[in-house]
Amino acid sequence: MPSLKTIYFKPWGGLGDILLATPALQAIKERYPEVRIYCRDTPLSRDLLAYNPHIYQFVASHKGLLKTPDDKLNRITNRLEQAEVVFYPCYGKLMPSRMDNPQHAILLICRMISLTPLDNRVRIYFSADEEAQAKDMAHELGQPLIALHAQSTCAKNKEWYPERWEQVVGWLSDRGFKVVQLGAAGEAPIAGAVNLLGQPIRQALCLLKQARYFLGIESVFNHAAHSFGIPGVVLFGASTPAVWGYEESANIYKKLVCQPCLDLLHDKCQVRRCMQQITPDEVIQALSSLMS
Repeated sequence: MPSLKTIYFKPWGGLGDILLATPALQAIKERYPEVRIYCRDTPLSRDLLAYNPHIYQFVASHKGLLKTPDDKLNRITNRLEQAEVVFYPCYGKLMPSRMDNPQHAILLICRMISLTPLDNRVRIYFSADEEAQAKDMAHELGQPLIALHAQSTCAKNKEWYPERWEQVVGWLSDRGFKVVQLGAAGEAPIAGAVNLLGQPIRQALCLLKQARYFLGIESVFNHAAHSFGIPGVVLFGASTPAVWGYEESANIYKKLVCQPCLDLLHDKCQVRRCMQQITPDEVIQALSSLMS
């Protein structure tokens, strides 16, 4: 059997999916310490995986890196018994939320390469300068901080309603919390929250690390908050906490017969009954329990 020497890591999916593959990168390095993991260099991968000690180098493509002919690459994808492989964690194509026995995405990705993750926390690494800047920003904003992420670039079915977020933000503000809204530029600001939309993703995630609590929908920020050990209240509609949630969080999920629909409908649901049934009082109660 050839010894594993080179892996070309080709990230799949969105921001959260890229992070969900980081425990697998660690598992590979623990099983094969001498292997070199080259990561496909894209704006998303470089932003999220900078300083990751398990990645040897970012490269434009596998051309000139892997000696295996292109017509054979598909046959060695995710097969670590080969001397060189492509690691392409496209677990979403398995429709994980529709499985009879859904498994967490981190475990599912590791099973694609027949390895076991150390735990179910994604890995995010920052420089000392990034950490210092985030601490300074948090100090200027005031404490205690609550990070809010309210919208999704993946599926609108995941989203709650702005007027309901506003009620929750108002309740938090009345109790002395500073709510900061993180997310992409172009997302709708929530009244009462400090609008920090559009920050570079690394800056936003590093600021999240300074928050006392996380509040929002299932997204990259949900996974990062868990990684940082930040307690959270997470609203699940189209997706399921069985695949994308964490036991330590307060996961609000209605378990309707039409849930989860992420792997089937994406943005095609016009009703969003699952999100309609989540009330501000329910979210406030979850926050109260978290804080007690």
